[in-house]
Amino acid sequence: MINVSSRRCQATGCLRHPNFGFQGDRRATFCCRHKATGMIDVVSRRCQHPGCVRRPLYAMAGQRAMFCRTHKDPGHTDVVSRRCNFEGGCDRHPSFGWKQGDGKARRCAHHRLEGMESVKVNNRRGSAAAAAAAAAAAAATASTPAQAW
Repeated sequence: MINVSSRRCQATGCLRHPNFGFQGDRRATFCCRHKATGMIDVVSRRCQHPGCVRRPLYAMAGQRAMFCRTHKDPGHTDVVSRRCNFEGGCDRHPSFGWKQGDGKARRCAHHRLEGMESVKVNNRRGSAAAAAAAAAAAAATASTPAQAW
């Protein structure tokens, strides 16, 4: 079923939600993949520092995020990212959980419980998993004989 009530990216055939437009636009017209040079995210909130267009992550504990990393005050902390749920309190990002359960990261490496496994998936190009996949693909290509054209 196709969603016909939500706005879509204006690129032909794209079904993604738009987030990007030019400075001063009231409505987003393109998704991240199809945005033009100079377009910015006009949907998400921005850092409250004048002229900054980055997303806010930092504020005083218990408040809504107001500033980016560059413009945060010394007393501000990251109030957006999830933290380790160790009972004694921990400010580290969680990476470990139970794969058999919901697969959500709940604890950091220091506070993980017995039986917890790393559930974080790193999809960045420089990751070890990506390097291993590239090496496996290269090995598979090298083992097949080259065709003479």
